[in-house]
Amino acid sequence: SVPNPGILIATESSAAVKAAFDGRVISVDIIPDFGTYVVIEHGEYHTVYSNFSLLYVGQNTVVSAGQVIGRAGTDAEPKGPGVFFAVFKKGEPMNPVPWLARL
Repeated sequence: SVPNPGILIATESSAAVKAAFDGRVISVDIIPDFGTYVVIEHGEYHTVYSNFSLLYVGQNTVVSAGQVIGRAGTDAEPKGPGVFFAVFKKGEPMNPVPWLARL
């Protein structure tokens, strides 16, 4: 199994999910047990978000920092509503917590 490089952020159901930085959506897909996910490219960085109830962006959408990209889902078991968030630099996972202050 692959270690989980991100964190689950507890939210209210359908809370706004915002882009951490300016960037471009390079991937939108659904993975079983992971749900709908979005990958945003920010130069050599990538942010990954998943567990959406509603998505407002698609592949190649250009986003601004703080832009609402979707709404948090309700099925992030076992902890309840929330959104998964991960940060990568050149493909290597980074601690996502410092990025949260930017949102």
